[in-house]
Amino acid sequence: MRKIILWFLAALCFALPARANVPCSVPFTLTNGSIADASQVMANYNALIACFTNAAAAGANSDITSLNALTTPIPPVAGGSNVFLTTAPTGGTATAQTVATTTPSGFALTFGFSVYAKIGITNTGPTTLTVGSTATTSVFKRAPGGPVALTGGELQIGDVALFVFDGTQYELLGVHREQGGFDGPAGSVASASTTDVASTGAHFVNITGTTTITNLGNTLAGQTAFPRYLLTLNGSQINFNATNCATTGGCIATPGNVNVTTSSAGESVIARYTGQGSNLGAGAGNWTIESMPRSAQGIARRALAPQVFTASGTYTPTVGMLFADVECLGGGGAGGGVTNAVNNSGGGGGAAGYARGFFSAATIGASQTVTIGAAGTGVSAANGNAGGNTTFGALLTANGGSGGNAGDNTNSVGGNGGTATGGYLQVVGDQGLWGFSAASSRVLSGKGANSIYGSGGRYLANQGSGVAGVAATGFGAGGGGAVNGASSAANAGGNGSGGICLVTEFIQ
Repeated sequence: MRKIILWFLAALCFALPARANVPCSVPFTLTNGSIADASQVMANYNALIACFTNAAAAGANSDITSLNALTTPIPPVAGGSNVFLTTAPTGGTATAQTVATTTPSGFALTFGFSVYAKIGITNTGPTTLTVGSTATTSVFKRAPGGPVALTGGELQIGDVALFVFDGTQYELLGVHREQGGFDGPAGSVASASTTDVASTGAHFVNITGTTTITNLGNTLAGQTAFPRYLLTLNGSQINFNATNCATTGGCIATPGNVNVTTSSAGESVIARYTGQGSNLGAGAGNWTIESMPRSAQGIARRALAPQVFTASGTYTPTVGMLFADVECLGGGGAGGGVTNAVNNSGGGGGAAGYARGFFSAATIGASQTVTIGAAGTGVSAANGNAGGNTTFGALLTANGGSGGNAGDNTNSVGGNGGTATGGYLQVVGDQGLWGFSAASSRVLSGKGANSIYGSGGRYLANQGSGVAGVAATGFGAGGGGAVNGASSAANAGGNGSGGICLVTEFIQ
């Protein structure tokens, strides 16, 4: 009987699939020389069946559905995950953050080991991470030319960040959009002749100051992925540069090979790094400016109300001014006077010259001196005085009109109109009308010439009266000539009118 039972148990073991390290036990121990009870044999049999049924198969165990009974997580070397979780938000400081413990334990600075951490402090610059007792290690972010140090703002409180050890440093993955086009936080650098924008580690770069830039740096030399940068300039100029491109690494190609000037109010351009080369003309320059600022394109958003100068002063551009439309008019000449001869009349004064120009902010500069021409004054029994010249720095000059000739019992010539220089439009003022003398009941004095901004004077007198000529009205007009009748009185011609300048600004 004993042999039958042993044979049966052996057959049962061979009939079941192979098991891997399954610790089974039976409730009864059967010894040689004793008679086995059937209930004991069946109890041992049922215990083995239950044990083998609950065991996992050897090899690939696709039948395992739960490991809830594990008290120690499986480490990566034993086939477990290489991703570790933190048990609390990061601590430390903004630029030296720490993770106290991980789940599972046993994190090491091994290639591919990763830590998921909730951020407890927003970083403000280049940042390190210390996980447990491992060495303090720098955190980098992905960029087109390879990992670069953080610049601040990549880690925000509440973010869940993935830090992956790449064998040298941690690489930050999966927080904000990765830097590569115009993504990531902004950087800032002061303008200089060499302004290394790539050194900021950012693709949004604010360039402070007004120093002219001839080199955008060569930090990116050797990279195979050439990124674009959005540069905001605040009054500095980027100059076209095609000199020593192969050695200096800073050549700059610009649209039309022109220098790019920006407004102090802040304007942006797109700059693309194209790699080292020796020939800008062949498109191999180190940097290419792919867009032009609004001011360089000559585009203004609106025009301001004109600034009116009727007295001499200084024009200072409004902040953000791109162009200014300037109109200037000189002073009008005075009418001619009359002597004490009977029935005399003076000639009218000449109108002032007119000039107009359209000037960029760069041409005008910090300011321009405005000089307004004075009105010509009449003189008794003599020619009228000329009007003064109006100038806008050295950019525009509108000369005053000449005075009319004095009447001396003969017909009197009117004053010539003023000339103009500068700008894109120059208009010569009209000549004053002649004065006519006659032994009749009516004597006609010369009428002052009209200007663009005013009207000349004229006087009709009955014989026997003696009066001064009529003064001009408005701006830049000539005065009327004087007239006398039978009274033989000497009189002065009418005064001209003064000059004017109008400045209309176009701003961003």
